[in-house]
Amino acid sequence: RQGFRGPLRHLDPRQREKMDAFFAREAANKPPEDGRARAVVLDVRPQGLAVRTAWEQGLLPADALAWGNTRVPTSAFRPGDVVAIRLTGQGPDKTPRFALDQEPQVEGAVIAIDPYTGEVKAMVGGYDFRRSQFNRAVQARRQPGSGFKPLIYAAAVDHGYTPASIVLDAPIALDNGNQPPWMPRNYENRYYGPTPLRYALARSLNTVTVRLVDQMGIKEVLDYLPRFGLHGPLPRNLSIALGSAEVTPLELVRAYGVFATLGKRFEPIFITRVTDADGNPLEFGNTRPHFEPVMRPATAYVVTSMMETVVQHGTGRAALELGRPVAGKTGTTNDTHDAWFIGFTPDLLAGVWVGFDSERSLGAKETGGHAAAPIWTAFMKQALGNRPAVDFPVPDGIGFAQVDRATGLRAVPGGESELEVFVKGSEPKESARPPEVAANPDEPENSPAETDGLPDDAD
Repeated sequence: RQGFRGPLRHLDPRQREKMDAFFAREAANKPPEDGRARAVVLDVRPQGLAVRTAWEQGLLPADALAWGNTRVPTSAFRPGDVVAIRLTGQGPDKTPRFALDQEPQVEGAVIAIDPYTGEVKAMVGGYDFRRSQFNRAVQARRQPGSGFKPLIYAAAVDHGYTPASIVLDAPIALDNGNQPPWMPRNYENRYYGPTPLRYALARSLNTVTVRLVDQMGIKEVLDYLPRFGLHGPLPRNLSIALGSAEVTPLELVRAYGVFATLGKRFEPIFITRVTDADGNPLEFGNTRPHFEPVMRPATAYVVTSMMETVVQHGTGRAALELGRPVAGKTGTTNDTHDAWFIGFTPDLLAGVWVGFDSERSLGAKETGGHAAAPIWTAFMKQALGNRPAVDFPVPDGIGFAQVDRATGLRAVPGGESELEVFVKGSEPKESARPPEVAANPDEPENSPAETDGLPDDAD
């Protein structure tokens, strides 16, 4: 989506030794199974480029010289240019046909874990191991941005808040010592006024999450977070609400595992069995599932339900394409340096991170919902295959009630209502006013809390 960057390098066609050395280095690797390779431009013609790889010679037609929505003219190339190409088939004369390709500069990581066992089912640490041996899935410490918010919302639920609790979404200025006040803002500076927590998480509203941490207290939140198994230091200020702590993809996926397992923290298992040369099993640590209860199942279920709304109506809508129950959360850091999506079905837990190794923006619109969630969805489609779709199990200790969304109180007959989930005993005791009493000709018909509209590009 960032455009074609041009040829990888240029080799002088008159320097035969350099050309031969290039092809020898390329031939040292076996032909790629996906048809991707590097080729040297031999000739530039109106109908396309004559190119040669280490294994074959063919044509890159002019109509295949495109990247994204941009056509690249043949005049942009000259003999000796090294380009990335992808095999697409054969022409009528059986000559190989290629399309223009490009190695991304951006990096990424994927990690997937079976929530029933804690076994790591898949791990990708970068685009190409030959290009970089740094395993970003377990070594890269990055800020998760809004991907951290479900952990804060879990703390809120265990401190008496509910998905129906109303918290103000509006600009806020907070004391910052000798520095200018800290003024966290929402994506695109959109604010919705009094908002139920369920929809604050779906919209990924920053000011609501900051107000939650401020109301609970930094110490209370910091005392709560260790149950998720995070290893790095946690900032002792309100920025923790917006994911300023640095985590690895593995750490964040494991933290979401507390929700996926209804309140149990697991130790990730990378090796399930070790044997000697004769096949006899050897003792080896951490090969068997180990779970530790760290959260009430009801709390984990309530937050999972809220994350389902993130996918159904919020910033994670790309995951709807999976066509089965999904709970998850997007994350985007300042200036879109990092894009995240962590999510799970009842069968599989997975997380995706996208970003550059250096401090560099992915692009103004490359949020977690746009850059990471589609990758997560494509992976999960393949990983889950034809497994039957199942709903998230409802544990003991859960209650349901019809609530008035605008107030968070119990709905009354004839009034607006929706079914909400609660930790049993936290359901609202008071009822909203009947519609005829609540009506006020001076108020607009739809308050911000009653509007389903969400920012298309929120994180």
